[in-house]
Amino acid sequence: MAAFALVGLDRQIHLAGAGGVRALTMDLGANPLLWGQHDIQSAAWSWPTWSPDGARLAAIELPSGGEDDLAGPARVQILEQDGLRQRVILEPKGQVPIALSWSPDGEQLGVLLQDEETLSLMACPLDGSRPREVESGAPLFFSWVGAHLLTHAGDPPRVVLHGADEDRLVSDRPGEFCVPLEVCGSLFHVQRIGGLSRLMRTQGGQTEALQVLQGLTAMVPDGDSLLLSTAGGGQGTPYRGVHRMDARSGLSSQLSDEECLAFYPVPGRGGVLMVRVDSARNCLRWELVDSGGERRELAAFWPSRETLWSLQFFEHFALSNPPVDPRGEKLVYAGYPAGADPRRAKAEVFTLDLDQGAPPLPIHTGSFACFPPG
Repeated sequence: MAAFALVGLDRQIHLAGAGGVRALTMDLGANPLLWGQHDIQSAAWSWPTWSPDGARLAAIELPSGGEDDLAGPARVQILEQDGLRQRVILEPKGQVPIALSWSPDGEQLGVLLQDEETLSLMACPLDGSRPREVESGAPLFFSWVGAHLLTHAGDPPRVVLHGADEDRLVSDRPGEFCVPLEVCGSLFHVQRIGGLSRLMRTQGGQTEALQVLQGLTAMVPDGDSLLLSTAGGGQGTPYRGVHRMDARSGLSSQLSDEECLAFYPVPGRGGVLMVRVDSARNCLRWELVDSGGERRELAAFWPSRETLWSLQFFEHFALSNPPVDPRGEKLVYAGYPAGADPRRAKAEVFTLDLDQGAPPLPIHTGSFACFPPG
């Protein structure tokens, strides 16, 4: 089984694989070798994010133990897999890191920061160079294009490719969408033209409209294709079906016409993994849709708080913290079995084989889990 990272209920990061589960981070306050050293505080950790080569993790350390305390100290660290070598790359003042994303070459980390009023995006080189603020505003979504960041930010709304020497405005009239993407050398975003939202493709300084869209648009890359859908009622309403569009030709085909809360690529399969609401059982469920449109339910569950947050912003987390392993064989998620009482039960991390049809397997108590990127 491919290794994955999880956040346990002890708020420490653990690595899970064929050899079992082992702690990567350590609550120093619980270490008997350090008892009596009162200047060492307990630390909570969140959002472990694998480097592109799967060798390291970036994670957010919250020494105060509280993710909602904006005044508390927070640091972004790089962790080696032995858990002993750690390096602080960002320690913001008065801001809390809420999302991480590695550059494709593993040489930089994009860090999204939040304060009481707005969001800001920092580019943090791992060579010791000074971090720099790339963009600010709310909302703020981003992805990587090689060594450069592509952002969609508000106030005023804009889509910008941030180069090493100068920034390039991609659109000053973005429509309703979240994360802009680069696939097969083209930039994909949504723009308002004549009162309509259109999916746009920009390459070599030329921009063309591909199709008209209605509602909030979500896009995630899958090899040479885009998976996309729209939520007609805007944020907080379900997405209506999922389409696959070839990034080069612009031709698309429908994979599913069912409503869903989130959808993810399944590497090498040509299908899509969907999270849907099951009103009859008062829960969510994972469904796998193959390239021919055949649906199969995988598991019914209630999400942990962190998993629910990742579902709300799945376009970002599909890039940085995928729930599917790089071979498209395993799913990992955190929460409770459908019907469990969250007031009495403990959240667990489950794995599920996408081929065997076996029920989910609980691995460890925990609130979040993810695989390395493909």
